[in-house]
Amino acid sequence: MKIVVAFDTFKGCVNGYEASEYVASRLTEHGAEAYALPLADGGEGTARALALLYGGTPVDVETVDAYGAPTEARVYLLPEGVAAVDMASCVGLGAAEGTSRARVMEASSYGLGLLLRRLAETHRPASVLLGAGGSASCDGATGLLAALGARLRFRTHTPMRPAGRHLAAVEGLDMSAVAGLPPVTLLCDVRAPLLGPDGAALRFAPQKGATPAQTLTLDAGLKRWCRIVARTLGADPRSLAFEPGMGTAGGITLAARLLGWQAADGAAYMTSLLSSRLEGAGLAITGEGRTDLSTLQGKAPYALMRRAAAMGIPTALLSGQLTLTPRQLAAAGFAYARAVSPRPFPASDISAAATLPRLAAAAIALLEQ
Repeated sequence: MKIVVAFDTFKGCVNGYEASEYVASRLTEHGAEAYALPLADGGEGTARALALLYGGTPVDVETVDAYGAPTEARVYLLPEGVAAVDMASCVGLGAAEGTSRARVMEASSYGLGLLLRRLAETHRPASVLLGAGGSASCDGATGLLAALGARLRFRTHTPMRPAGRHLAAVEGLDMSAVAGLPPVTLLCDVRAPLLGPDGAALRFAPQKGATPAQTLTLDAGLKRWCRIVARTLGADPRSLAFEPGMGTAGGITLAARLLGWQAADGAAYMTSLLSSRLEGAGLAITGEGRTDLSTLQGKAPYALMRRAAAMGIPTALLSGQLTLTPRQLAAAGFAYARAVSPRPFPASDISAAATLPRLAAAAIALLEQ
C-alpha cells in the first residue's frame, strides 16, 4: 500500500518535513511504500516547502529584522522565474538572535518591504509567492508600505520604520511613489478578520507578547488605519475590517489590497500542489505539535485531509497533543487520530529525539491494524 506522510511543524521540536522523512523511512523499513511530502499553510516554512516540491535555489537577501537590526533572509528561486519568500524569514518571531516577544509595539514589517524591493532589484523574479504567517509585527503592514515608498502622514514626526505603536498617530497615505514589484500572491495562514475578538490584535497580538493594554491599543490603531486604507481604496471600512483573511500577519492583507496583490488561502493552495503526489495512495498520515479547534479552521493537516478525502484516501492524524475529542475529529473527517506525547507534558519531551520515535511507532502501529 502506498502511504504519503506529510506533517506540519512541531513547533520548538522538529520541522514538518524532517518528521515526514523520518516516519516514511521507518515505514519503508517495515515493508510499506511510503513517501514524505512537504506540508505548509502559508506560515513559516512555506518557501522551503515550495522549494522541496519544485526544486529551487536558495539565496540570501540583506534586509532588517522586525526591530531594525541588519539580517539576511533566505529566499528560494523556483523554476519559471518564481521566487518563494517567507515573511517570518526576516520579520518573524525569533528571526534574529535576541528577538523578544515583549517588543511587539516596536515590531515592524519594514524589513519585508525592503526584502521584496531588493529581491526585485537583484534577482528580477517574474512573480513572488509570499508566505505570510509567523510575523512578529502587528502594524497593519505600514512598515512594509513605507519600505516600498508609500508616504504615510502622522500627527507628529514621521517614523522611518513604522511599527504598531505608531498606528494611533497615522493620519494619511499617499501611494503615488510606491516601487514597482512583480506580481505577488500572498498565502494567508489564517482567515481571521482585522478587528474584533478574532482579529489581528485581540486574538494574535498576545501570542506575540502583547499585554492586555497593548492589545487594546493595537486594535484601536488598526481600526484607525483601516479607515484610512478604506478611504484610499474607496471601500467600506467595516466590510474591509471584517473580511476573512484581513487579520493575517498583523494586517498585511490591507497592504496586499493597496498593492494589487492576490491573496489565497495558504493551506488550500499548498495542499492543491500535492494532488498528483497523493494519487494512488491508500493512506495519508499527517499531524502537528498540537491539534485544537484552530486546526479545523483550515490549518495544513485539516486541508490535507480534505484534499485526500476528495480523492477517496483516508487520513490518520498523529499529533503531539490533541485537545479535540475522538468524536470531533471523526466528524471533521479524520479516519484515525492519536496524541503521541505523554501527559503531563515534561519539558524534556520537547525534542526531536523524543518525538520522532513516537511518531514512527504510532505510524507503524497503523500497518498492523
